[in-house]
Amino acid sequence: MHGLSRLRGPLLALLSITLVIAVVEGWARNRPLPRIQQVYDDGRSYLFDHDGDPYWVPKDPDMDHRNLDCVTADSRNAVLIGDSILYGSRVLRQRALAAQLQARWREQPGAGQACIVNLSQPGYASQQQLATARANLAAQRPEVVFWEIWGNGPNRFERVGDAVYNFGTLAPDGGVPSPFGVEAALNRTLFAHSGLYRRLVLGAALPVAPAAGVSQSSRWADLVATDLTEARALVEGLGAELVLVYCPPLDRPLAETADRPLADFQPIRDWSTREGVRSIVLAEELRDHDVEAIRLDTCCHFNEHGLGLVADALLPVLID
Repeated sequence: MHGLSRLRGPLLALLSITLVIAVVEGWARNRPLPRIQQVYDDGRSYLFDHDGDPYWVPKDPDMDHRNLDCVTADSRNAVLIGDSILYGSRVLRQRALAAQLQARWREQPGAGQACIVNLSQPGYASQQQLATARANLAAQRPEVVFWEIWGNGPNRFERVGDAVYNFGTLAPDGGVPSPFGVEAALNRTLFAHSGLYRRLVLGAALPVAPAAGVSQSSRWADLVATDLTEARALVEGLGAELVLVYCPPLDRPLAETADRPLADFQPIRDWSTREGVRSIVLAEELRDHDVEAIRLDTCCHFNEHGLGLVADALLPVLID
């Protein structure tokens, strides 16, 4: 009895610590992670994998902007492929880019019941744009594929457990950030199974310089040689035209962005000029509009009116 009495204190302390850790772990599992993009195969998203590359679509019909039911045997079709910008985040599906562009196209002679399918999803990088194109594009029989160009393009999502993560500069060479020096396999296992460990890792991780000789410009050049070259071959193999859509930051006047385009995109501009791939530069198309009147935020997302202007900029390609 005396032995049990002596153990009662340590046992109670151990139990208390265990309960606290369990509570904190439960809290951590249900909180969005800081500083990175993450997508779970959960109640909100279906997470797919095509040839080793992940992509996702929403489970909630109200969040599904794809418009897949529109396509018929005799409809004329075009496809949008991008991230939250072309998807139309925080805009009703009926007023998102696909719906507005489709309505404008149907007003044109000979368009009939033309369809705009939107394979864009929030969070997509070029890796996901290409994966969803490989998996879904042929079924849409497009005449034109509008392909978004945006700063997130070169980043890659890493699958860890039941989710995928875009670590960006925290792990520019791939893998899982490891600020505590934990062995790679163990670090990956802990990250996959513990929400608390994930938060600790991401709270402590610092940006890592890319490998020697890897500049931001060279990452875009690599994207041209891989994803964009394959995208063009895929689209043209279906008898369609690939059209690049450069999306602008919305934290400054659009004329300023048009006159001083991002240097990072130069490898893509050089490639598209050389190969005759048509491009739409939204900053140039919208340069005379007040940026504050057409945006939802200072990042990159257009409001309903702004998406209508984007639709106006894309429409000439469809009636050319």
